[in-house]
Amino acid sequence: MEFSYITKTVAKVMVPVILLSTFLSSAASAGMIETETVIAQSQMNMDKQQLLSLVQSDDVKQQLQSMGISSEDAEQRINALTAEELSALNQQLADAPAGGNAVIGALLVIFVLFVITDMACATDIFSFVKCVNK
Repeated sequence: MEFSYITKTVAKVMVPVILLSTFLSSAASAGMIETETVIAQSQMNMDKQQLLSLVQSDDVKQQLQSMGISSEDAEQRINALTAEELSALNQQLADAPAGGNAVIGALLVIFVLFVITDMACATDIFSFVKCVNK
């Protein structure tokens, strides 16, 4: 008789625990990831790292500061770029002549990017650029 009492007590405790764990567990789903998607993501990360390392160089930091742009602002803007914008920007930098002209070209591209984002009301870095949506 004592055995059935223990069995009933354990059953009364275990049934709610099992039901609760069943309802609270989340279902996992697996899917295939296309190779092109993985390659595109990898390329985007490489492009982003390449630009971030350029912004971290001392001469670029000095040029950005002379324009009134902090390197943190530049890094935030680079992190917000889409894959197409990153690719285009890196292609322009690759096509630029080596040496000082490449740095000036990179700074000019970053400056134009900031002006465009100010015009689109996405940022408010330069006071002389007016938002077109206002």
